[in-house]
Amino acid sequence: MFFRKKKTDLGYISPLPNILLCRAIKLHQKDEMFKNTGVWARTTLFATISLTVRRHPTYFADLPKISFQFSEKKAPQPGYFSIFCEQGWLPRDDYQISSAGVNQHHHVMQLLNHDKMSVKCGLSDEEFANRLEKLRTTFYNLQAPADLCDRPFFLFALQVTSDLNLKRSGLELASFAGQSNSSSIIKRKLSEMMYEANPDARILFLQHPAGDPNDPLIDWCGNHAFVANTRKLRALDLASAPNCQGVITINSNTINEAMLFSLPVFQLGNFLSGKFPNMFFPYSLGEFLADPRRCQAISQPKNYLGTILENQWSVEELKNPSVLRSLILNEFSRDLI
Repeated sequence: MFFRKKKTDLGYISPLPNILLCRAIKLHQKDEMFKNTGVWARTTLFATISLTVRRHPTYFADLPKISFQFSEKKAPQPGYFSIFCEQGWLPRDDYQISSAGVNQHHHVMQLLNHDKMSVKCGLSDEEFANRLEKLRTTFYNLQAPADLCDRPFFLFALQVTSDLNLKRSGLELASFAGQSNSSSIIKRKLSEMMYEANPDARILFLQHPAGDPNDPLIDWCGNHAFVANTRKLRALDLASAPNCQGVITINSNTINEAMLFSLPVFQLGNFLSGKFPNMFFPYSLGEFLADPRRCQAISQPKNYLGTILENQWSVEELKNPSVLRSLILNEFSRDLI
């Protein structure tokens, strides 16, 4: 009677009785919205969907109960048809949306793992080139540091060990993600893997922006070096250097950005396509480290990137009630297949 239990702030918004936006924003995240790009992206998406639904209720009132959920880190809402959302791939300001899930679970993964003859970019060569040029202009003031880029190197863009994409990578080393000192273990194993594939290759391992700056130091193999995030370098700052021979990731979006700038790439784990070699990138790690330009010449970047570009949604598109309704109905249809 004398004490009131504080109501849990779950961050749920319901613009209509049948539409639920899960974890739209929590009270303690209001300050983070202007600092954290992930919080900003989630807030922008759900604010747009909420306004579209509220302004045009007749487009949505007849639909079953639908839950829009950002990422797959929380359990779906019981009794709702779940549609999962995340930041897009190219550009990151767009959104991936699918009832199947995000990234490795997104329906684009199935599209990109069909027979390559059936996976075709629907954009003309001119449209495709224009899209890529427009996207390239969003990467401002790329500056390669002279002390790191003075001679040929490969860039390895690292991830944090808690990353869901790492856990879904299909790599044996993902099993170390939950262990004590997992970051050091995984970095050492990656260095050993690269060294075994080509002991002469110079590789710069770039720490993820969210990585712990106090991670313990490790002994790197051969010509390998670690670039801490305290240097505030973007992956493309390093990759923009003429001496960059190619970009390697486990399954990071950096690989898509590297292709945007016509760089040779290698992906160790499952991401949107399966791990390399695959039908779009038919070469091994050893072949890539030995001759990255030859590997690039036999790859199929247009059909890969074109499929990605055609399976994302912009904020402007989601402001249109007919587009949003069509998106929802397509996800219902996908669930029935």
